[in-house]
Amino acid sequence: MRHFFLLSVFILICSYATAQDHFIPADSIIKAEFHLSAFGVESDDYPSIDVYIDFQKDSSYCHKWYYNPAYKDSSYTLSHDEIQKVKELLLKSDSLYIPENPIHASASDQPSVTSKVYWDHTICSLYDYGLDGAEPLPSVYRLVFKF
Repeated sequence: MRHFFLLSVFILICSYATAQDHFIPADSIIKAEFHLSAFGVESDDYPSIDVYIDFQKDSSYCHKWYYNPAYKDSSYTLSHDEIQKVKELLLKSDSLYIPENPIHASASDQPSVTSKVYWDHTICSLYDYGLDGAEPLPSVYRLVFKF
């Protein structure tokens, strides 16, 4: 009976440790960068946007610019609620836990997004050509890229 009890405790501890390997605490995400490139897109009135989010300081800076000099550069910030929503979405994204994870579209002359998510112990990069990434990436793009 004692061996059965010890075996049960051992299995329980191993199961708990395995489950903890897949759990990522919300405070382990430090910052994120998103770079929307309009390079190669046919239209000159499509912006390129650089977004920097610091989750620890609850701050952001977004710079929108155009290849066409007729359009003026501008900047904006994300609200506290938008920053928190981006963080929630990133924590749900399995694709951002894999370093250097490319997503490619079959069409040419598409905009692309380069994303970097900084965790406590790693940086995960994602290149999304054609903005074809699976959810929650389109939801993140809708939040951070303001046209």
